[in-house]
Amino acid sequence: MAKTRKVILFVLEGPSDETALGGLLEQIFDNSTVKFDVVHGDMTTSYRSTGKIRDYLRRAIIDHLSRDLGYGWNDLERIVLICDSDGAL
Repeated sequence: MAKTRKVILFVLEGPSDETALGGLLEQIFDNSTVKFDVVHGDMTTSYRSTGKIRDYLRRAIIDHLSRDLGYGWNDLERIVLICDSDGAL
């Protein structure tokens, strides 16, 4: 049985981040399956994030994985949060 490729999940602020970085990240991490979760804003400064950012991020990841994506929590190799890529803050 072939070993399945692990998933690296990149959490990005917006679709332009995925457009700008997607192809490059897929090339860099070509031994893994690269997936993206666009959250439409900076999670570290969001008014929705009360309490610890880590807990807020965890809830967002669980919400993302609750969709029928073909992969789940146990398939994740790592989660990468890329924030403030436009330098606005």
